[in-house]
Amino acid sequence: MLQGFYSSTHVGPARLYVQFGRLLAARGIEALRVDPCGVGDSDGEFERTTYASELDDYRIVVAHAKARARRIVLIGHCLGAGLAVRIAAEDPAVGRLLLISPGCGPFSTPENHFSDAEYEELARAGHTVRKAVPIAREFVEA
Repeated sequence: MLQGFYSSTHVGPARLYVQFGRLLAARGIEALRVDPCGVGDSDGEFERTTYASELDDYRIVVAHAKARARRIVLIGHCLGAGLAVRIAAEDPAVGRLLLISPGCGPFSTPENHFSDAEYEELARAGHTVRKAVPIAREFVEA
């Protein structure tokens, strides 16, 4: 399961990932809920997280899953949906995708996603805080 930008796998929107993981486990399906580095309870600093770093972290998880499973299905929520599509496009071991509330890009107008003050700070300082989450300009640019 690949989580959305403002969530971690144990919190998520309405504990979505926990509930989904338990539902799958009850049906005998192994589910992996892994936060990329810097997100949730994982090591690292969120301020240093980028789109590319999350993509790389999930590639590692998929490689681990391929060693254990016959079939790989990626469930992506929001930003995680976009990451899931990218991974599935490059890895034929991914047989199916379930995309929940996928964000559609390109993310060509970041100013529409931030308040005027947040966007000004992002441009001036290279980072801002939105919904109590620090965001680096590099993440938005990627």
